[in-house]
Amino acid sequence: DPVNVKILNDMLTDAGYYVEFSHNDSKLFSTMHLGKQPDVVLLDTILPGTSAFHVCEKIRKDYSLYELPIIIITSKHRTQEIVTAFRMGANDYLSKPFNKDELIARISNLIALKKSVQEHNEFIMLKHELRLAHEIHSSVVIQDIPKIKNINIAYAYIPTREMGGDFYDVIKIDEDRTGIMIADVTGHGIPAALVCAMLKMAFINNLEYAHHPAHLLTALNKDLSNTIKENYITAAYALIDTKNKTLTVSSAGHWPPLLIQKNGTIYNNWPKGFPIGWVEDNKYEESTTTYTTGDKFLLYTDGIIEARNPDNKIFSFERLEDYIIHNYLTEPQSFINDLINSLYTWGKMDKSDSFNDDVTIILAEFS
Repeated sequence: DPVNVKILNDMLTDAGYYVEFSHNDSKLFSTMHLGKQPDVVLLDTILPGTSAFHVCEKIRKDYSLYELPIIIITSKHRTQEIVTAFRMGANDYLSKPFNKDELIARISNLIALKKSVQEHNEFIMLKHELRLAHEIHSSVVIQDIPKIKNINIAYAYIPTREMGGDFYDVIKIDEDRTGIMIADVTGHGIPAALVCAMLKMAFINNLEYAHHPAHLLTALNKDLSNTIKENYITAAYALIDTKNKTLTVSSAGHWPPLLIQKNGTIYNNWPKGFPIGWVEDNKYEESTTTYTTGDKFLLYTDGIIEARNPDNKIFSFERLEDYIIHNYLTEPQSFINDLINSLYTWGKMDKSDSFNDDVTIILAEFS
C-alpha cells in the first residue's frame, strides 16, 4: 500500500533512519548480497508473490536473531500470525495501525540489543585472542636462568594483560662466556606473540654467533626482516667474559644496557643501531669495556621507562637513573623488587593492576 509505505517512511526518516523499501524479496536479498546489511528488517505479512514468513525463514538461514533483527507487521492482532512469525525467526511484531513512538522504540531497542551482542562477541573473541597470545608467549619466555659462575643474575618479567612482545634469554656459551639477550616486539596480542616466537627460533638458529654480539644481531635482522612486515624489534645482546672481565654489547634500537659500577657511576656508551626489521641488510656494531668485581649490569625494556601515572606522565629514563643512584649497592633481586614497587607507586597502582606494557628486567652482579 503506497500510503502506508509513505507514512512508514516519514516516521522513520523523521527519527533519523535511512530507509529502503522493496516490494519483493529479490531486491532485499540482492542488496544484502552486495554487503549492504540493514540494521533492522520490517516485513509486512502481505507481500506480492511470497510471504513474510518465508522471507523471514530465508533470512534466518544466513543471519541469527541478533545479527539481523526482524519486525513483522501484521494487518491486525492475529495470534496465529504472530506465533508463526516468531517460529520463523522474527524478533518482534507490530499490528496496524501502529503508533510512531512504539515503532521507533521497538526499532531502537532491537538495534541496541544487536550492538550489545556484537560488543559481547567482540569481547569474547578478544579474550580468546589474549589467551592464545599468552599461550604462544609463555612458550617463548624462559622459566629458569642457568647458574653462572662469578655472576649473580636476577630477573623479573611482568606481562601486560594485553600481551606485549618482550623476549629475553640467558645462555651459557662456555665456562667463561655468557650471553644475555633482551628484546621488545612492537604491538600487542597475537601478532606480537607470533613475532616473539619467530625471534626465539631465529635466536636459537643463530647461536653460532653467540660469542659475537654484532654478528648475532646482524643475522637475526637478516632472517626476520622479510617476515615481520607490520612489526619491528628493538634488541640488545651482551657477551660477558668472566675470564677477561669484559662486557661486549650490540644494540638494535633498544634502550641502552647500563653498566653500574660499584662506585655508582653508570656507563652506557654502546653503539646504536636500527631496530630489527627496519633495514634488511643492516650491519650492527659492538663495543667492549671492562668491569670489576661488584659492578652490576642492567638490561630492561621500555615497559619501565614508559610506565604511566594517573597524570599520564611516564616514569622516564631519568627516574630510572635516579633510582639506580640511590639503590646501586642493593643486591640484585631486592634491587629489581624495589624497582617494580617504585613503578607501582609511580602509577598509584595495586599489585593486581596491569602495566600498559610488558616489564622485563635483568640484573647481573659480577663477583
